[in-house]
Amino acid sequence: MAAGGLHILGTERHEARRIDNQLRGRSGRQGDPGSSRFYLSLQDDLMRIFGSDRISGLMKWANMPEGQEIESKMVSNAIARAQKRVEGHNFDIRKHLLEYDDVMNRQRIVIYKMRNEVLENEDISPLISGFIEETVENQIVTHCEGNNPSAWNLESLKEWSDGLDLNLQIDEVEFKKSKNPQLSLFEKVSSTAKLKYESKAEKIGKDIWKLLERNIFLDILDHRWKEHLYSMDHLREGIWTVGYSERNPLVEYKLQGFRMFDTAIENLKNEIVNFIFRVEVSENSKLPEEKKEYKKVGQEITGGFQEFSGGNLNRSQSNGSSVTVTTSSGGGTERKTSRRRKR
Repeated sequence: MAAGGLHILGTERHEARRIDNQLRGRSGRQGDPGSSRFYLSLQDDLMRIFGSDRISGLMKWANMPEGQEIESKMVSNAIARAQKRVEGHNFDIRKHLLEYDDVMNRQRIVIYKMRNEVLENEDISPLISGFIEETVENQIVTHCEGNNPSAWNLESLKEWSDGLDLNLQIDEVEFKKSKNPQLSLFEKVSSTAKLKYESKAEKIGKDIWKLLERNIFLDILDHRWKEHLYSMDHLREGIWTVGYSERNPLVEYKLQGFRMFDTAIENLKNEIVNFIFRVEVSENSKLPEEKKEYKKVGQEITGGFQEFSGGNLNRSQSNGSSVTVTTSSGGGTERKTSRRRKR
């Protein structure tokens, strides 16, 4: 410490000025004396990429020998400018990544809001009713577009309703008399589906039905969300290729990502509605207890007995008596005996 404290020797400059300042700070901790000195080469990555041409040209013009030490304010300023460029480049990279992550973050907010709503409420029947209306609306828009009943594809709509066991009777003549045929069809199908939903809940029981609804909802939601995350990862890996067509990859990622998210939400609602209408609950009956027969392990020998004493086999005849000896194939008796002898 009497000689001037700790002296720091740096062989290169970091891309970030913050790291260099931290290294300098090691030489003068808590007011202690210290000093620092950095040595750079024009072939270092920082100087080679961001500013060595001007300095090397100046050295050639001044005819300086190779290895000559240069101490100049101009060199220090050139290094500082190079570090600022690198820091700005790294900041742009982080900002770009944050913009990509913001797309997934917005989608994550929607999914977790829906999931928390299911977890916090014991009765999610209003949410399911909304899903039923949206599913019916999508089917009607797909198969029965416009207000001309003659152009409707009623067979496809009937096939979909039969899959949910709605027993729906649709007559084309009935809706021709209405002012808004498509709206009248929606109200009829939607009311029929809701009546079916309510009757199924009463048949199974309110308490069991509430628990069943939540389990089905959460299971399908988690499964579909994981699939959507995988799809978004694949999209992000290959979205850079749209740059060849002079389009912004970030903008295309946002557009395609939200289209995929809308499709995933629509498929989620359809799957939940289809599963709820098709699920069946049966009472668990006790299964009859099976009588297990335990088989004997080993060989059974009858007629006489054998004595083992001192390692020799001695036979003795008995007066009309017989002893049954069972020898185990596993050799458990020998192991126990050997353990006792070791003790």
